[in-house]
Amino acid sequence: MQKAFAGTTTHERGCRLPVIDNSQDMAELAARAIAARNPEMPAVLVRGHGVYAWGRSPAEAGRHLEAVEWLSRVLLLARAAGISAL
Repeated sequence: MQKAFAGTTTHERGCRLPVIDNSQDMAELAARAIAARNPEMPAVLVRGHGVYAWGRSPAEAGRHLEAVEWLSRVLLLARAAGISAL
């Protein structure tokens, strides 16, 4: 599923979703998101809010969001099952 992220050609590496604090000040929130950007992960998780994802088109951004949500669900279910190697 990691290969859903643009530019990713293998699933044999880890990926990290940046987590940033939320803010009611949109300029501050944007600055946090820009500072946290990772070229290998086209999304950030805004604590207490949700995920922001981007791409070269709305379809690509949607694919990135779907991949983040799916991978997050897998991680949550694995941890609930006592699997921590992910």
